[in-house]
Amino acid sequence: MNIILKDVGNGLYEISTSCAFFILFRIEEHLPVGEVVGAHLEIACCATECQTLSLSIDFTCQIVEINQTFIDYTRATDGKDLDNDTYKHTDWIYRVRKVSYKENKHDYFAEHKQYDTTPTTILHNTWYNYLKPYLSELGYFTPYLPLEVYVRNFQVAGKPIKNREAIVSFEYYPKYHNVDNTEKWVLAEKHKKLAYLYAPYDIETVTFNEKLLIEAQYNPQPNGWILMNCKEDFILKIERKIHYYVEGWHWYKIENDFIRVGLNTKQEYICAHLPCYPQMFAPVGKILKEQVGEYVPLAEFDIAGPMMVWLDVLFDMEVVEINPRIWHEAQMYQPCELLEKDCFGEGWLFVVKPLNPEKTRKMFTEWYEKGWFA
Repeated sequence: MNIILKDVGNGLYEISTSCAFFILFRIEEHLPVGEVVGAHLEIACCATECQTLSLSIDFTCQIVEINQTFIDYTRATDGKDLDNDTYKHTDWIYRVRKVSYKENKHDYFAEHKQYDTTPTTILHNTWYNYLKPYLSELGYFTPYLPLEVYVRNFQVAGKPIKNREAIVSFEYYPKYHNVDNTEKWVLAEKHKKLAYLYAPYDIETVTFNEKLLIEAQYNPQPNGWILMNCKEDFILKIERKIHYYVEGWHWYKIENDFIRVGLNTKQEYICAHLPCYPQMFAPVGKILKEQVGEYVPLAEFDIAGPMMVWLDVLFDMEVVEINPRIWHEAQMYQPCELLEKDCFGEGWLFVVKPLNPEKTRKMFTEWYEKGWFA
């Protein structure tokens, strides 16, 4: 999508998009004021006469203002008359401010360490540093405190931890100069504060910074306080929770020795051309083997667009179960509402057994390293 970014001063940028080459243009969904959005993540979803498009920019930002009247106008008119005295094709949609970050040494993300210090956001005072697509360091930072604070009494919340829920609580006390040791610990007990770290995504595992644990064990300050640089020392290392592996418009869910397979109707191309019409499927007991460079079908669908959608065989498998709510005579060649509404749940398609489990496990490990999961 053609994004126009305009620097309007005072650290603010206006985001707009040239929609002149579309017959119809409508802003379907958008994030609210105050939301902090990572680089390349969707800020708004726009619909045209032929497809659904995502609006995103290449740096982490916080939304400070929304042009709601322009958005409402596109929804009311489908953008049929944007070049008038009131609105133009290039009218701004958002005003955002850039959230400071260090350049990432990895290719997966545009930001290395993101400091989120705005009280209106749910990740208030939590910074996170992406190590890999599934692994991050999490720390505590606020510009209203000195860089060094004393911390203690870490308490991890119950699992599983969902996106934006509190992961860990702890007490902190700022390190002030020109205060003698006796008075310092009296003040610490009197003015200690409780803080939380919040999850930037669903979390699978949580581990503490070993440096902090060692300091707490072998060199604790009086009353269990540990000295921490809140801008540099991370507190937790967190691992993203895997629900599904996603490749193209396939999704896979590992269930012990079997794999549940489905069609991702949330994928941009399919979503823009719904509904789906089931047309062909492999029956129970069918043995299917991957053929490098050749298409081996597991299922085929027609959609309201210019081409078919298919699930091809990416590893050797045996079909052990099919979803009877999808694959039955009355549903074939008819619009499938279940696939559209619940493709990751009741709209699953197959349960298969991999014939070469070790090779299949290696394939999913490679996808994991690439971040192909949800």
